[in-house]
Amino acid sequence: MSNYNNDGMYSSQSNQYGGGFSQGGGDGSKKDNYSQQTMVPVTIKMLHGVDVSNPDKPFILDNHEVKNVMLIGVIRNINQQTTMTQYTLEDGTGTLDIKMWTTQSFDSDNLPNDEASNTAVSVGSYAKVCGDFRLFNNRIHVLAHSVKPLTDFNELSQFGLQAIYVHLSRTRGTNSLASKGFGGNSTVMEPSFNGSNSSVLKQVYEYINSFDSKMEGVSITEIERQLGPAITPQMIKDATYKLVDQGNIYTVMDDCHFISTHSGI
Repeated sequence: MSNYNNDGMYSSQSNQYGGGFSQGGGDGSKKDNYSQQTMVPVTIKMLHGVDVSNPDKPFILDNHEVKNVMLIGVIRNINQQTTMTQYTLEDGTGTLDIKMWTTQSFDSDNLPNDEASNTAVSVGSYAKVCGDFRLFNNRIHVLAHSVKPLTDFNELSQFGLQAIYVHLSRTRGTNSLASKGFGGNSTVMEPSFNGSNSSVLKQVYEYINSFDSKMEGVSITEIERQLGPAITPQMIKDATYKLVDQGNIYTVMDDCHFISTHSGI
């Protein structure tokens, strides 16, 4: 079972995902050391939002230095060389270069031997990536420790929730999350919507949230079919962007399928 501390970070002591989130303790110095040795679940969009204008300073994400990260996405391209393999990873929020030093042996045609290929990822497949956030030639990438095929697609939904939980716990605090039902026993509070487009946001959210057991999420085409023509496709698209930014929904499979963060999945 996964082990999360009070910042919601993933412990490398386990390679399995748990079904919930726990809150831990410890002093500040131990927490800093711990955070440098754990993998933080993130989305590619979050990494592209990191300020890298000053490479001499630590890179900060959600008020914490970002070093070890974990991502899940689809492999869109593989460029294999003698000493390094470069992947293009897409997770529905963006694309990112993943680089990994090659340690396996190659045959005479510069192709990996069969034994090493058994666990290799392929273009179009889902992969779980663990590695270091890096900057080179003003371009970010992840230098991977591991790139493994995703074998259990329950991890895809769980990972999305974990990334949201970590982001919210670091920006709002775990006490606030616990009071809203994350990691605690309180009843989950439904989001409130204000502003000129609150009616559209509420209708889009409630429709997505009604499919609380649908692992693949709700497609934007389904939402348009259900809520149109009173709500235009552009209004629905804008609403999904806003709901994702607010942490009320997240994408799965691609950037056109959504699940509510308050669902039972």
